[in-house]
Amino acid sequence: MKIMKRLNEVMINNIFKTPPLGAVEPTGFLRKQLELQKSGITGHMEEYPDYGPNSGWLGGDGESWERGPYYVRGLTALAYALKDTELIKKAEKWLVWAVDSQREDGNFGPLAMEKEWWAKMPMLMAVKDWYEAENFALRYEHSEKILNFFEKYFSFQLKNLPSNPLDSWARARGGDNVYVVLWYYDEIKRVKGEEKIWLRDLAELLISQTEDWPEIFENTKVRHHVVNTTQAMKTPYLKYRLTGDKKYKEALKAGFENISKDHGRIDKLPNADEAARDNLPYRGTESCAVVEGMLSMEICGEISGESYLYDILESYCYNSLPNVFTYDLRLHTYYQMQNEVMAVQGYHGFDCDHGDSSAFGAPCGFDCCFSNSHMGFPKFVQNMWGETEKGIVLLCYGPNNVELTKGGKKLRFRQETEYPFKNKVKLVYEGEEAFFSLMLRIPEWEYKYCISEEGKKTGDYITIERTFKPGDEITIKFDSKIEVREWHNNGRYVKKGVLLYCLPIKEDYRVVEHNQFREIKYDSHQDGPCVEIFPMSRWNYALYSGGFEYEENENLPEQPFSPKDPPCFIKAKGQIMKSWKIWGNNGDVFDREGVEENAAEAEGIILIPYGSSRLKISVFPKVTEKSRRRDVKPFSIKAETAFECVQVDFPRIEGAGSYTIHYGKESGKYNFSLCGVEVNRYKGGGHMFSREKYAFTFPGQGRIYIKMDAVSNGKIIAESEEIYVDMT
Repeated sequence: MKIMKRLNEVMINNIFKTPPLGAVEPTGFLRKQLELQKSGITGHMEEYPDYGPNSGWLGGDGESWERGPYYVRGLTALAYALKDTELIKKAEKWLVWAVDSQREDGNFGPLAMEKEWWAKMPMLMAVKDWYEAENFALRYEHSEKILNFFEKYFSFQLKNLPSNPLDSWARARGGDNVYVVLWYYDEIKRVKGEEKIWLRDLAELLISQTEDWPEIFENTKVRHHVVNTTQAMKTPYLKYRLTGDKKYKEALKAGFENISKDHGRIDKLPNADEAARDNLPYRGTESCAVVEGMLSMEICGEISGESYLYDILESYCYNSLPNVFTYDLRLHTYYQMQNEVMAVQGYHGFDCDHGDSSAFGAPCGFDCCFSNSHMGFPKFVQNMWGETEKGIVLLCYGPNNVELTKGGKKLRFRQETEYPFKNKVKLVYEGEEAFFSLMLRIPEWEYKYCISEEGKKTGDYITIERTFKPGDEITIKFDSKIEVREWHNNGRYVKKGVLLYCLPIKEDYRVVEHNQFREIKYDSHQDGPCVEIFPMSRWNYALYSGGFEYEENENLPEQPFSPKDPPCFIKAKGQIMKSWKIWGNNGDVFDREGVEENAAEAEGIILIPYGSSRLKISVFPKVTEKSRRRDVKPFSIKAETAFECVQVDFPRIEGAGSYTIHYGKESGKYNFSLCGVEVNRYKGGGHMFSREKYAFTFPGQGRIYIKMDAVSNGKIIAESEEIYVDMT
């Protein structure tokens, strides 16, 4: 069979090698998250029908698509990260079945998925992790069988992909398959000295059938299904590895920028529920997107070593991931919002509104996130360190121990830290006396840093190369500033170091005894009921721009991702915005003009880490000076109706670079789409390029208000009166 001409005769080697599961052992609060998973969401999953003995991935006639592989991938990571024999035995049951299910032609898995490519990709990742973890533990019982399994399956793919190409989910997520193929190429070369060029041919065939994500990230607004998008973040780097062309790495950077402008979030995830939406902070992002984004950053970092990837990875882990679960990691949510004023069943205006997507349950929403989200913490622990040719590299900070063998010597560090809540890290060497290089990543957010030992700085890494002896210590201190950053719709948010901060809302938990709102109708498990969270404190604060004070609690609580005893906090000043209220089941769009400063109404408020409260406000309107409107000039607008549309005519204002339009029903603002013009990405208020006419679609009847601002360099230079039209 003729394969297309290879993209590049010389394939790029990975900068770092990810340690096998088990080499990095979590301690402190990170270990607590994994232990809570064992007693919580992961430990109970096999009590549900899709993960019981009737699963297609155990030979039954039940669910045979992605849920089993998702579960096994996270279970395997958790089992070996904790070195937990009970969980390892659970995982092996599934992994052995998957490998033993391989047919003579090389295909494997449930017969119902005979021609399906996607569902097998996460299982390939789980089997890869199993192989590495068992070898690290010096247990080689399955090693040769697993290598033969990959050999036969990849040969099957090479033969069958031309006539049965990737499509649908597999076409979007083909990078996952490519990653395991290239891992196998490297592993066979390492253990057997064989360079199997046909594996590179397979990788390039898979890439050719995968969606052109570098083009999408570079030249579009990346308005795709959110999990496809976050899984695809690894694809440009895999193409870079195959070609050596740096433009593919740049494509992902452009993608982050395009997503941020169009439908981004302050945690650098897409705002998408499930399709890409807009920048409104009450829109959600899917829990699968968080963990798939983390995995993509881990794989991209392994390939290139770029520091910014690990900044994003830490942000996803320490800000976004805790919000996937309740504080005991027993229940999960399908969507999380930046401004989440209530987590309840019912309609939220999501693109895919499953009835209970905002509440917490086991499961809730569509069931993919139930089985997929639990890989987040254990895979993060695995990727906190990396191997280099000359030694090891510390990539992500947090409490753990690492143990690797280099040059026949056992290297072991204990990382003592309360990072990210405190920015001091102590490394204690506990391995054999050995000469090697230790690389330390310097986060991009750091204001200044101090390392107790001098090293060579190269880019964003410090390298210390010397003979290490047991008991040697290295101390790292980072300094960070409180940053108040501007955001869409004239909002602002607060950040310090890797942590985002939020106003916590006092939470009232209520168990739901029915499933009448749930799209997928089956009863909750007795240990995993659907839970709604209602607000019990005021939340509609605008934020002053100054007067911040940072404080840390002396002792880190066992579970820092909770509002009960936050590990650090920021004292700030806020003022109630009376017009900002709950609309439907969401906190509505706030008035982008903010609220005028009134000293009599100013209040002290406390901001805590974003991951430490499930109900929160993290994108705030502004408190502005009364003089802000002093030079604003008036202008007139007109509006007329025609078949569910309102056409707005407005004059050109000299000096205006863009216009902001406010619109809604008289009873409150409403989320409308635009008709007949380029879609405004700031629905409900935002900048639009200057045009003479706009038409808005308003289904149904009612009285509509419209108001416009002319904007120059971010400042309002002219504003219209508020006018009303009646839709009949």
